[in-house]
Amino acid sequence: FGKHPLGTSVGTDLYGEFLNNWALDLQASYTGQVLDPRLLRGGPAMLTPAAWFIGAHFRSDPSTSVVFEIDNRNTFLKYKSGRTFSLDPSLSVMPVTTLRLAVGLDYSSEFNNLQYVAAPTVDGATQYLLGRIDRRSLGATFRADWNITNTVSLRYYASPFGSVGDYSEFKAVANPRAGQYNDRYVPLSPLLEEGIYGIYASGASVPRMTFDNPDFAFGQFRSVLVFRWEYLPGSQFYVVWTQERTRFTQPGEDFLGGTLRLLGKTPATNLFLMKLSYWFTL
Repeated sequence: FGKHPLGTSVGTDLYGEFLNNWALDLQASYTGQVLDPRLLRGGPAMLTPAAWFIGAHFRSDPSTSVVFEIDNRNTFLKYKSGRTFSLDPSLSVMPVTTLRLAVGLDYSSEFNNLQYVAAPTVDGATQYLLGRIDRRSLGATFRADWNITNTVSLRYYASPFGSVGDYSEFKAVANPRAGQYNDRYVPLSPLLEEGIYGIYASGASVPRMTFDNPDFAFGQFRSVLVFRWEYLPGSQFYVVWTQERTRFTQPGEDFLGGTLRLLGKTPATNLFLMKLSYWFTL
């Protein structure tokens, strides 16, 4: 980008499918030090540490009435500057040929010492601030597909999701392309008063600055129910009901469970639709 190499990576993937149709997929990759032009949100490009990625995916026989899958992904950043972990199990069951039920979970946790926080302007100069984010997220999906008859079907989808993020270890960008990792930023000493941070440098001449507490909690629930009736060949009638609940607070709760519980008390937005189509020939 602009005649500067952004990064280099190398990886391998091992996939095996067995005689019983079960499958296992293993992945590993290494990404060298990356010059990231987006990290500072319009500021200068910044070097970010090298990272290892390790992942695995397992799946049972998809032709059976019960199918189980699980996916795991892990990322490790150099200098112990970050790590991500995710685990996504899912289960699909077909008790009868006309009904399929599926449920899946998605849990992830992350910490990253170089998360963008803010870019306040002090004395006409922009100060780019980073921090350590500790984030935890949990989501679920539920699907039900029921072919009641050859012409009548019912579909339902629901997905609750919650995520909380806590910030700490604030720092100001000093030299974004420094060869040594610790030379790229200056640690800061935060003072929090009434949801506002006042930042002072620790042993460096960085001006005082303020910004809002970036801690957050986000929750969302979405669902869709679709009734379909083919009352004549090629002619169909639909009834659709969707519901959404979204909650975002900053700063937010410290516990993921609290965010999900409060989501149930959040006012819902409901939408009802009907569609009628009639097929005719000329």
